[in-house]
Amino acid sequence: HYHCHRMVNYDLPWSIITLDQRNGRIDRYGQERTPFIHYVLAESANQAVQTDLRIVEKIKEKEDEVAKTLGDASSVTQLFSADKEVANTARAIALGADTPFGEQAEAPLDPLTAFMQGGEPATDGGDDGLDYEPLAPLSLYGAEGGTGAFYRELLGYLQAERRLDAMEVDVTNDELIEVYGDRDLGELLYALPKEAKPRAKKGYNFKLSPDPATVQRGIAEARKHSGTWAEFQLLYDAHPLAHYWLTKMQTQVGKGEAPVAQLDNLQRDTATYFFYGQTTNALGQSVLSDFIAVTLRSSGEALSAGPLADFLKDNQLPPKPPVRTTSDGVLRKLEGLIKEAVDWGKIFYLDSRRDELTSAMERRQAEYTRQLEAWAAPAGFDIASAPAPREGERPSPAYRLRQHYERGKRKYAGFTDVQAESHLQLLGVWHNLPSMA
Repeated sequence: HYHCHRMVNYDLPWSIITLDQRNGRIDRYGQERTPFIHYVLAESANQAVQTDLRIVEKIKEKEDEVAKTLGDASSVTQLFSADKEVANTARAIALGADTPFGEQAEAPLDPLTAFMQGGEPATDGGDDGLDYEPLAPLSLYGAEGGTGAFYRELLGYLQAERRLDAMEVDVTNDELIEVYGDRDLGELLYALPKEAKPRAKKGYNFKLSPDPATVQRGIAEARKHSGTWAEFQLLYDAHPLAHYWLTKMQTQVGKGEAPVAQLDNLQRDTATYFFYGQTTNALGQSVLSDFIAVTLRSSGEALSAGPLADFLKDNQLPPKPPVRTTSDGVLRKLEGLIKEAVDWGKIFYLDSRRDELTSAMERRQAEYTRQLEAWAAPAGFDIASAPAPREGERPSPAYRLRQHYERGKRKYAGFTDVQAESHLQLLGVWHNLPSMA
């Protein structure tokens, strides 16, 4: 396949991850010709079969979309497992759904980075029986051009703090960032293949853009010339350079600290704490996560606790608020209110959402059990009382079914048990408190 640029898929896997890996055999690093990928799809007059085929076609369409936007195939469903995606597609077919996918946004692993760049943390699933729900973008930088604006300001900050070792950075605009560096930069980017490190006279010269169309044009142009690498690389949080810059930013905030900003357009004598909140189930899996804003008066009286998205809608925050120095007295007051902010965020928002999720999962568990028992009844299996085999005997089909049933029931019970304590991570504070001594 190293010499090929055409592929014919005679079958379609039920996982977008698997399909993306298969197509990547020819659409990969070092491919000098435009890859052509074909699919053989069946037709049927049967309505039920048409629905099943439509789901499979959706997988193909999503993979095409990921390839065109240079996205991450695993982020489409947020399941990050080919086996889980296959099970998810099977459930979609069983439920008669039109598609196994929602309009999913990519979610960076770091919650602060996700918020700043316009992503969201993964959340609990909906009531449709699938494993995720659509996520709306959330950012201080707007829906369009947010990534470029974020990195422009991030690099400006790092340059001012003299934190950009072994490289020079030229931010032409929000759509293009050029990076120059010597051999030390090449060592820093060890994860990149050598072909992806464009050489300059005294080192390396990278051109990064957050616009997938710009990068795709660069790829198309490079394929016209043998042995030529694309001029532009995609600027996103998983690129080694972006990861390096984000790590530099995070190390500027000490352990147990959080940034504070005074905003004059907030209600007078109030402070808003924003958190990343998370609840896990008995298996240690995250089933509920959200960005939360808690607003308090300086007296400790709570005014609101809810999604950060609602706070941003209700308060028109400037993209670049004026920089003000917060007095030591105000910092002590804000630190003293952290416990109240955490309690309000957990008890009056995150825990209430957890209780709603618990009720929904208990209903789904009861329905799951009912369907399993209804499936076993026609075969004459009494799942609950199938006897265990005696020593030396082979287990009966009814007992083997009982084992699978009990194992699945325990696992599902662990998945739906979300009584663990919620946890909050403080990301920052906005306030409009008067100066205090």
